[in-house]
Amino acid sequence: HDAHFNMTTVYSPWYSKDELLDFIKWCARYEIFIIFLELSYVEEYTDCPVIWGHLIKDEPQTKDYEAYSQRCTEYVEKYGKYGWKPFVNYFGFYKFWPYLTEHDGLYSEVPVVSFDHYFGNSALCETGHDNMLHVFECARDLAWRKGQDLWTYIESYNITNWGVNTSKSFRYASYISFSFGSLGILYFQYGDASRNHTSEGDWTKGSLINWDYSKNQAWYDAKEANEEILRLAPIYTQYKNIGTYTVNCNPKYSSAYLEDMYPYFGNVVEDIKDDSNGSVAYLIGCFDKKSSSGHAFTLVNINNLDDITYGDNTESTTTKIKINGNNVTFYRDGYVSEVPCDENGYYTLNMKNGSCWFVTVD
Repeated sequence: HDAHFNMTTVYSPWYSKDELLDFIKWCARYEIFIIFLELSYVEEYTDCPVIWGHLIKDEPQTKDYEAYSQRCTEYVEKYGKYGWKPFVNYFGFYKFWPYLTEHDGLYSEVPVVSFDHYFGNSALCETGHDNMLHVFECARDLAWRKGQDLWTYIESYNITNWGVNTSKSFRYASYISFSFGSLGILYFQYGDASRNHTSEGDWTKGSLINWDYSKNQAWYDAKEANEEILRLAPIYTQYKNIGTYTVNCNPKYSSAYLEDMYPYFGNVVEDIKDDSNGSVAYLIGCFDKKSSSGHAFTLVNINNLDDITYGDNTESTTTKIKINGNNVTFYRDGYVSEVPCDENGYYTLNMKNGSCWFVTVD
């Protein structure tokens, strides 16, 4: 709650009935919604307003899709009367998405398209594998066709051992998700990480909190990123995603590949140029305003994240962007930011490593 999380997942069989009820009461007190990983003691909380629903399956294999889709239907028939919803989280690997695309009638009872695929310190523009952004594209397009919301996981476990710069990575991953219209950002954590778990290194310092429940720097970085997301949310949710494209991405790097680069936003973002000689790659998520003719876009520096702390003012990359609009508002860190505009209509931004902006245009 202190870090502004508003949803959690819980493996209920690990708890006694009294422990589980006590946990539910605390979540209700702080308005934290719950997705249970198993159907345990369900008769005890049918009237609780913070129960979002239950996980039917995490990362199902394609051979099991039809069976789990049927379970979702059966779940809604039995528990939908309580307002609960079935939840399925898909693999983030590209090989699963053609099947989901060809069988988009599956999981029609699930209100979201959710998947996990992690950036770490990212290498979107420096690797030739993974299809990272294309998976986002596939998931977004599937959500559009099914009329479902897009949810995305971001990496938050064992991050110290992997050398992740969390002062940038949580924000970076969130804005990449926003660029595809995501309405749910989930942090992945193993709840059973302890001093005895050594298969992936020393977990005592590896996640948002340590095994003894003390907070580490990643927790404070998540808190800061979440505060920013919640500040931006009332603005962001006024718009709907209509497409995504990249600038300065080398086509040999499949990790930054998009199959359908959105071609119709040139009447809003007319030009981008910077002082890096094309070495900075940008991701731009395109949005239309839901209630009027306005537009918006994300602008994300998607270069590989460095180890410099976010907010360090020694970094600088000057980017000039020409925007077609009379009323342009720039949001950085979730706050309105004054951005100068020259006589040629170019706005000057600092798009240093890890920079993320949200811009509205009327």
